[in-house]
Amino acid sequence: MNPNSLSLEQDTSDPVDDRLLEECLKQSSQKRNIYKIEGRQSRKLISDGDFYLSSTWQETVQAKNNQGDGWQKCLIVKTLPQGEQARSFVETNGWFKKEIMMYTEVLPKFDALLNNTENAGEPLWPKYIGMLPYNTLILEDLTAKGYRKANRHLGLDLEHSLLAFKGIAKFHALSLALKDELSLQSKEFVRFGAKYENRKDNFMDKLIFLSITMRNEWEPKWHRLADHLANNFQEIVLRFQETCERKDHNFNVLNHGDPWTSNMLFKYSEFNGKVVGIRFIDFQLRHYGSFALDLQYLLNTSVHVDVLKHHSDKLLAAYHESLTITARRMHKDNKNLTIPSLADIAKEMKASWFFGLIMSIFLLDMILVEPAEAQNLDTIIQNKWINRKPLSKPYHDRMQAILEPYLNNGDLTCL
Repeated sequence: MNPNSLSLEQDTSDPVDDRLLEECLKQSSQKRNIYKIEGRQSRKLISDGDFYLSSTWQETVQAKNNQGDGWQKCLIVKTLPQGEQARSFVETNGWFKKEIMMYTEVLPKFDALLNNTENAGEPLWPKYIGMLPYNTLILEDLTAKGYRKANRHLGLDLEHSLLAFKGIAKFHALSLALKDELSLQSKEFVRFGAKYENRKDNFMDKLIFLSITMRNEWEPKWHRLADHLANNFQEIVLRFQETCERKDHNFNVLNHGDPWTSNMLFKYSEFNGKVVGIRFIDFQLRHYGSFALDLQYLLNTSVHVDVLKHHSDKLLAAYHESLTITARRMHKDNKNLTIPSLADIAKEMKASWFFGLIMSIFLLDMILVEPAEAQNLDTIIQNKWINRKPLSKPYHDRMQAILEPYLNNGDLTCL
């Protein structure tokens, strides 16, 4: 049986039943051994404030193969969200199916490219185990290999940020050889697509909510900027939409689409505690477009404020170096491959800064909410993605750092 077409019925009391796990383990085994589940423990991983577009369990499975050898394996099981609002939202947008297609159609080709390239390094994603179309995805548990999330409230320090930018560069470089084969330029890989109109109101509400916060809670020096946001929110949202559109003159790659702190797992040295590895998870928002959209998203939602203010150039240099090395190594026979210069990278980043600004406005109130004030995804969707709980000090500090360059700008039409 092809793991891409598993059609077993799952038990409604558990995320998956034993038969599905056994079949997936068989398909993912190189020896195609027959496995029998002897025992298992399930633990739900996602809590309020994580805002994942799925429900996620950790499955610890005790199994035996047909030779009688027993072992324990840790798996991650992702399903559609349990909340009615969240489930409907994800199904309507087709995001869960898109992630499954990433693991069954796109990432296997990335794996093959890595395997056929000398010194290519390890994959940047968890191993695919199996799926149930199109509501269940089973992956290896990276925590069993020592990977863990960074603290989203603190933000990524320079060391973590450099590794994240290098990892994103490698992911982007892998897509260069496959954009035609994978039809990355098709409508299936558009950032928002036709359903964007249904979410324009959410963006507008966020802008208005921020302007009210700036008026009521920030110093008077911010009031002019607050008024500009409130009085021009429709034009600002339209400009954001234009920024998201794919342009042929850009350096276009397959974007992760959602590279914030909780969608990255880091591994640390057992000897000195330094961060040595990274994996990306949650590919539901993947899209084909300017590389700068991923980088702006990461910069404005996840790196520490000090890194954002003082080390952005260093991060871009690390991205460019990793992109260049990986692309030349992976595509050494491609005579037509063109890698942008560091100056070109910086220019395209500057042209797309508006995307990072709007994504920070849209996401930071949820990302930086205090754990005690966190809401579940259903509530957030009902509130039009606005966290109406009191906003945290880290949120105020970060938004002010992002908006500060425009504070004394006499011409606010750039915003």
